[in-house]
Amino acid sequence: DEEMEQLYVQILQNVLKLLKAPWLSSADVGKLEPEVQELLRHLVEKSTMIQFNLLLLMIREGLDISKLRAGNYREVLSAVIAVKLLSSCRLPEPCSKALWLTAPQILSAMVFLVRSSSQDASLTLPFTVPAVASMTSLLRQGEGLINNPHHVILILSALQSLPLDHLAPPIYHSAFLAVHEALFTIIQCHPQVVSTAAPSFLNVFYRLVASIMQ
Repeated sequence: DEEMEQLYVQILQNVLKLLKAPWLSSADVGKLEPEVQELLRHLVEKSTMIQFNLLLLMIREGLDISKLRAGNYREVLSAVIAVKLLSSCRLPEPCSKALWLTAPQILSAMVFLVRSSSQDASLTLPFTVPAVASMTSLLRQGEGLINNPHHVILILSALQSLPLDHLAPPIYHSAFLAVHEALFTIIQCHPQVVSTAAPSFLNVFYRLVASIMQ
């Protein structure tokens, strides 16, 4: 039914619009996340595969590095948060299959976003840390589903670029925890990759240790 399709799209657009509202602080968005996740879960449970694929397309299009480079990090942040919330939802099996087929493309896009945002220390707290948290969520939920070690190695390369020096204590604390959680998730959920990517993994780990000593 065409009207239902339009309503579905409108709801999704409004959800993404809410997550990037300029009047919401990072803390406000964090408080909203459980409710938004519940709404997404209900939408996905009732959606057709065409509708779910449309949601995935909207997310992929939202992970647009040109918007980030143009200074519109909030435009991209809504898609980043949607990735985290969707990956943590209990999805119907066809939707779950579609998500994990798309996950490698989503991860690759997010790696480029993190590398780019890491060049601007002012984006660490509002964008880079949430982006790392979303990648970590995909890794955690994708245990046994993300089979290509290349994607995990790409994430390690993104973690190496994260700024850890000369940050204000609250920002450093958030960045440290985000990287630590990502490393822990890789060990826990993708142990087979650690031996393949030992140099990259150890580089990120040493950076964490060195940042504490500084």
